[in-house]
Amino acid sequence: MVRAHTAPASRVRQVGLAYVSAIGQGDFERARRYLSDLTFRFCGPYEAIEGADRFVARYWGAGQITLKLKVRRVFEDGNELCIIFDIETQLSERATTPVAMWLRVEGDKIVEMETFHDARGYAELFDPG
Repeated sequence: MVRAHTAPASRVRQVGLAYVSAIGQGDFERARRYLSDLTFRFCGPYEAIEGADRFVARYWGAGQITLKLKVRRVFEDGNELCIIFDIETQLSERATTPVAMWLRVEGDKIVEMETFHDARGYAELFDPG
């Protein structure tokens, strides 16, 4: 019998998956610890934001609608990570949205994040007016 060898998770993968896990569990205090205090940048379907605290203030209210998050795939290249996951939410109705999240990690902190997903269902949360 041949056993498949599984390499230990890199620090980049550990940080990225720990962040996504915290978001999925609604533990935003723990998730915030993975974002760089000084250099964090975010880009998503609605806007780009400089600064972890500004990002948290703008987006984590949406965490209250998160019911479940399931990671489908993880791809790693140096200090960059792509996590593809499904996020189940409850707005006016229950929905599951596939998301691709690209992260750049330096040390133990996420310094850059970009998300790709169909954001039409979230318009009521983020669109002004």
